[in-house]
Amino acid sequence: MRSFNFKGLSLRDKIILITAVSTTVSLLLACLVLALNERLSYPKIMAGHLGELAQVIGDNSTAAISFNDAKTAQTLLETLKGNPHILSAVLYDASGKVFAAYASDDSPSGQAVSETALQTAGWSISHGAMTLDQDITLAGQKV
Repeated sequence: MRSFNFKGLSLRDKIILITAVSTTVSLLLACLVLALNERLSYPKIMAGHLGELAQVIGDNSTAAISFNDAKTAQTLLETLKGNPHILSAVLYDASGKVFAAYASDDSPSGQAVSETALQTAGWSISHGAMTLDQDITLAGQKV
């Protein structure tokens, strides 16, 4: 088996080899940085998009919650069927009890809806799924 002899290469071949190796290393490092950046920023971007959707749903459901119209709230949540990435959604009343709930056909059967609202708004990721909790307000008051 012959070993690689760098000294035996012509100057032209050495330059080509060095250029190819440095370009390959640079591309691999760039790909690593891009993948790491995507991995770190993707949850924040998704939380932003999900937060905007939750804000729209919340703004549209204030009347239903204020007038205790669970049927209208349920119909509003059913519009989420158009987004296959939304597995479930829940609206809670002012006392923190479930007011209306939606679960997609793709939602895992073991995914339980919390019977009471969480105390803090925010997002989390567990088991590959993002959970967003957001307050619904009307004229500055939590509904």
